[in-house]
Amino acid sequence: MPPPFKFSWLVLWLLVVGGPMHAQTGTRFIKINLSDHFQLSYRQTGSNRWTPLPVHAADPTYELPDVDLEVRGVLDHGLWYEIQTQPALRSYVVLIFSREKCQSLVHWGRLFGLLLCFTAGLFMFYRRRLNSLPTTGTNQEPLIRPDGKIPKRKVGQYRLIELLGSGGMGVVYRAEAEDGHMVAIKVPAPHLVSQTDFRQRFYREIELGCRLDHPRVVKVLEVPLGEELYVVLEYVEGTPLDKWPIQPWPIECKQCIAFARQVLEALQYIHSQGVIHRDLKPANLMVMKEGSLKLMDFGIAHKIHGTRLTGTGTIMGTPIYMSPEQLQGMEIDARADLYSLGLILYERLLPGLPYSDDLMEAMRQKLTKAPAPLRDIHPNINPGLNEFICRLIAQRVEDRFQDAAHAIQGLNSLCELA
Repeated sequence: MPPPFKFSWLVLWLLVVGGPMHAQTGTRFIKINLSDHFQLSYRQTGSNRWTPLPVHAADPTYELPDVDLEVRGVLDHGLWYEIQTQPALRSYVVLIFSREKCQSLVHWGRLFGLLLCFTAGLFMFYRRRLNSLPTTGTNQEPLIRPDGKIPKRKVGQYRLIELLGSGGMGVVYRAEAEDGHMVAIKVPAPHLVSQTDFRQRFYREIELGCRLDHPRVVKVLEVPLGEELYVVLEYVEGTPLDKWPIQPWPIECKQCIAFARQVLEALQYIHSQGVIHRDLKPANLMVMKEGSLKLMDFGIAHKIHGTRLTGTGTIMGTPIYMSPEQLQGMEIDARADLYSLGLILYERLLPGLPYSDDLMEAMRQKLTKAPAPLRDIHPNINPGLNEFICRLIAQRVEDRFQDAAHAIQGLNSLCELA
């Protein structure tokens, strides 16, 4: 065979076999143009099994089996999707997928799963809600549970929400009324309720509190009608003074003057109503966020010239903040509350109390001499503030301010510090 003839057969063989787009035996090429981010898959006509196709950004040509096919494009939107299916017959074809030709359908499986999760969540929410609801009808739980948990019941019209505090005298709850407003409910400890005269003293506290109406005094809102003892109080969101942080010296001096003025305003009011607090201490002074202060807890208060529910010689109150005459069980007047206020200011400015850590020794010291002037410990204290506090905590009742009104007059000279 001549050489040119051999060369022609070689060129023909290369053109047929070595072309750049030659499908393998049993396959063919399909070009797919996409106008959006479709997810592609294909299946043989009559089959139920779809095979996913990767999307080629650079080359939209796909090598597929050489049979009659259907190609599907899907735009997935979560709970619904858009779908378009096109036939690819046994010839080289070009398919174009666009949203205009899609059919919109719902992902029923996903929607059902979402509804199932939502229903389960709603069920759990209401189950917890129902478990937290108070028992209706007769009160089946005591107001103070031995395990310290909140009783699942109502107190009057109020639903108990949170335990605000507890101690030897009882507990205080935050509660919600039927109209949604918040109150505080104070419940005395069972061992106090069992005392002979406690019920009378407790009702006296409610009676005194109901008559007091002043912005510096926590209000008593409701009197209990049944056998259970509790008192419904105005809910005050703040920090007790004993937990209020002590500031650096110059700032604390100004803060104490501001606190003293507010407490004296409260004392002036309750004394004008014939009431002596008798248990003034940092824990009974609530400081709100804006720095204002309220006087709380009239549990052992009594009326001036009223009926005494404790005999002479009986000590009621917190001993460390008591005036000497109150500590001895003597008859007291408004100046006992002024002494307690002076000791509260003294404690914050020292800081600390001027007594021994041993309670009995501290009581002996209180009865025998007045605390050393703050000026002896802090020479830089303003002389007027030092004199003001010394007069509040004077050992003899006659050496103190006559009443809260006179104490406020003495405080006015210190206004330039506040």
